Amino acid sequence: MDGSRIQNALDRLDVRDYVSTHVGSIQAEIDNGEELRVICPFCDDHKGKMYINTVKRTVFCQKCRYGVGVGFVRFMSEAEGIPKHQMMMRLVQSSAYIGADVNSLLDSVMSTGEDADAPEDDLILKAHSIDLPDGSMQLFRGRNLHRLRAAERYLRGRLSEEQCTRDRFYVWRNRVLIPTHFAGEIVTWVARDLTGKSNRKYMTPTGVSQGLWIFGWDRIRNNDDVVIVEGCFDAYAVERAGYACGASFGKHLTDVQCDLLSRFGRITVLYDQDAIASSRESALRLERRGVDVRVGILRHGDPDSYTKDDLRSVIESAASPHSSEFIRQYLEAV
Repeated sequence: MDGSRIQNALDRLDVRDYVSTHVGSIQAEIDNGEELRVICPFCDDHKGKMYINTVKRTVFCQKCRYGVGVGFVRFMSEAEGIPKHQMMMRLVQSSAYIGADVNSLLDSVMSTGEDADAPEDDLILKAHSIDLPDGSMQLFRGRNLHRLRAAERYLRGRLSEEQCTRDRFYVWRNRVLIPTHFAGEIVTWVARDLTGKSNRKYMTPTGVSQGLWIFGWDRIRNNDDVVIVEGCFDAYAVERAGYACGASFGKHLTDVQCDLLSRFGRITVLYDQDAIASSRESALRLERRGVDVRVGILRHGDPDSYTKDDLRSVIESAASPHSSEFIRQYLEAV
């Protein structure tokens, strides 16, 4: 993971709050809270010999000498007993940090336009579009995605090509930006080509790992029974069929995504027809985290190409990855 992203997330961390929540009660505060004294979790300290500097993000125990050559992220992971890479992922997630370039673009897009009362989870953001192809928006209206917030500042040539290139916005021309929210913050997006001419149908912001997030998370987080698909348009299709649905941005779940999804009681994995093996693999990984998992098998295409009734039939007939019913459906589909 990019070290600058970790550092930015670490800089935004409320160290005092973290220490009191995950390390232990604060015994004393020194220099107006710049340094905290706590009981060391790594030795038999009972007097608060560990000192944590909230400004420099350093830690040192006067009794066991813990902290020499130890970075703050490593300290956090060892204090909580979790792998360092998981702590780095969680740190980035909790800060919802996505980089200055991404934030500046999103701030500009979100600060102007129409349909301001529409729920943010339901919005598609239209980026700078010169010569928007006729009828291209039917692609989205056909999916009930008609509520668009037009970023007027970036439409119809109000910025010159030179300005767009300079500001790094021109790359999003003729695309629709579909945001992903996490705890109310936009953390990443998928940019769908409108022209049909680009060799990259979908684009995502540089330096942002899609594997940290689940598309539609804020919409599904309070449900117990959810469906997980590959892409955002598949998720919209399943939602229209009446199910809480998120997307994994591809046919493989990352460790961080599995950790996020482990909160749900039951999950149906519904990947494209050409990813049945990946569906089962993802289901088994979730099962190892204590989730009741089913796998839905499509006979062709992806969920977005199915009618509501057909999707309901597939989801309701989803089977355990260990069952004979799964094997039967798999053999019929391949």
